Amino acid sequence: MRKLFVPDYFLKFRCKCGECRNCCCVGWKVTISYLEYCHLLGFLCKKSMRSKIDAALCVLDKPTEESYALIKRDYLGNCPLRDRTDGKCLLHKECGEMALPAVCRLYPRNILFDALKEGSCANSCEAVLELLYADDNKVKMMTAEMFDSAYFYKSQEKISKNEDNSEEEKAIFLQNKAVEILEDRTKPLAKRFSILGNYLINNGYAPKLISICENKTFAKINVFIDILELCQEALNYSVNFDKYYKVFDNITMPNDFENYTFLYKRYLILKQEFENSFENWQVKLEKTMINHIFYERFPADVVVFSGFSQLCIVYALTKFCLIFYQPKSNNDFVDCVAGLNRCFEHSSLLQLLDAAIKRDNNENINFLSALVNF
Repeated sequence: MRKLFVPDYFLKFRCKCGECRNCCCVGWKVTISYLEYCHLLGFLCKKSMRSKIDAALCVLDKPTEESYALIKRDYLGNCPLRDRTDGKCLLHKECGEMALPAVCRLYPRNILFDALKEGSCANSCEAVLELLYADDNKVKMMTAEMFDSAYFYKSQEKISKNEDNSEEEKAIFLQNKAVEILEDRTKPLAKRFSILGNYLINNGYAPKLISICENKTFAKINVFIDILELCQEALNYSVNFDKYYKVFDNITMPNDFENYTFLYKRYLILKQEFENSFENWQVKLEKTMINHIFYERFPADVVVFSGFSQLCIVYALTKFCLIFYQPKSNNDFVDCVAGLNRCFEHSSLLQLLDAAIKRDNNENINFLSALVNF
């Protein structure tokens, strides 16, 4: 057993199984490692299950040891091992939990005993968001003990081998600082992002180039157009995530400035309606972003300011799409946020959007502040 830090909801998580409105195996490419592929090919089971397993697996065109085969989807977009009668996993029901690939057994948990020694759960899972949104309390971290065998194949375990703990301590300090700033409810949530960005710049976590555009201002209509273009980039990239078109369907790209202005005015009306309908929307999105920080282990795996830029993108696009999506209930709110995070947390979309911001010379605190303030 090992100790790690987890959010307070972590141990309460239970899979909803067939009761999910949007099953976790739908809408994103699920891949397994070479060892897991061999494990499933050689697994002793009934003949009927063997044919289902064989039909479900497809070796990738460019396989790697960690991403070797794809679990194909059926014509409805579901995992072929999903029982159509109750929505549950046939492999799990017939062969038990340990027959499952690690991604199926572990999801939505992200547990890595590396520098930060943390565990969290993905915002792409509706059950996780329902736990997060069950109250308005701040997300708290607690110590938990985890059995290795419950979650990992040994080949996938990642242990920090860095004998110098200074970098680990720096990452932990910076993560704690980011959480402290973003949980300061005396200020609007968008303002907290600006404070965090300025903190990173003032403490040397941003390249000198970031400061070039510090005095540049951004007209709201131009920022609106920039967000629309980021949404279009996401839509173009996410052709495999057909279920998420619903999130973007209500956004059409106009061809001229006059139509942009009309759409912007429509956005302002919808924004007011959204904020009136969900008075605690800032609390919901604050907890979503704090959980995203833990899940993505910010800032352990990224250049720090790029990681901050990606945090801003997640927050800005989540709120923007919620406003156009116009959720009518808490379930609608959850479904929209979870759907977006299947793009954000399980693909390279954030890196692509971050690159788009760099390409347009917009990776500076003024633009990112304008982005989150929208």
